Amino acid sequence: RRVAEHLGINFRVFDFKDRFEKSVITPFVNEYIIGRTPNPCIECNKQLKFEAFLLKALSLGFDYIATGHYAQLEQDENGRIKLKKACTDAKDQTYVLYNLTQHQLKHLLLPIGNMEKQKVREYAKEKGIPVFNKPDSQEICFIKDNDYARFITNRGYIAKSGNFVDLNGNIL
Repeated sequence: RRVAEHLGINFRVFDFKDRFEKSVITPFVNEYIIGRTPNPCIECNKQLKFEAFLLKALSLGFDYIATGHYAQLEQDENGRIKLKKACTDAKDQTYVLYNLTQHQLKHLLLPIGNMEKQKVREYAKEKGIPVFNKPDSQEICFIKDNDYARFITNRGYIAKSGNFVDLNGNIL
C-alpha cells in the first residue's frame, strides 16, 4: 500500500481470507500433525497468487501481474515460457514457482529477477520507495513468531504423548 501510494498507483484489496484458510493454513496444519513438513508458500502461490489473484486481475482487464520473486522468464522459439533461475543463486526463488502453468507464466512479470537484492534495495532507496530497508522475510507469513507448535495448538490440536518409533514400530 505504501509503495502504491508513493508511486501514485491505484491500490485495491481483494479478500481471499477464506480461500487462504482452506487452501493454505488448514492443509499446513493437517500435514504438520501427521509428521510431514509442508511448504505453505508453494500452495499460496498455486492457489492464491497465481490462480485466484491472477483470475481477478484478468477479469478486471489487466494483462499481467508482477511479483517480487527472484526468478526470470524466457520465451523460446516455440512461444513457450520458461522459468529460469534468478541472476544470483543467493536469492533464487524458482523453487516456489515451479508448478506455474504456461497460462500463468504468460501473464507474469518478474521485474527484479535479473537484479541482485542489494541493487534492488539501492534502486528503491534512490527512488524514495518507503520499504527499501524492510527486513527480508524468510518464515511463514501467517506464523509471526515462528512458533509452529503454538500456532497448531491454538487451532485446537492437542499433541499426544508417546515414543518416537521407526517404521517397524521399534522405539527409538
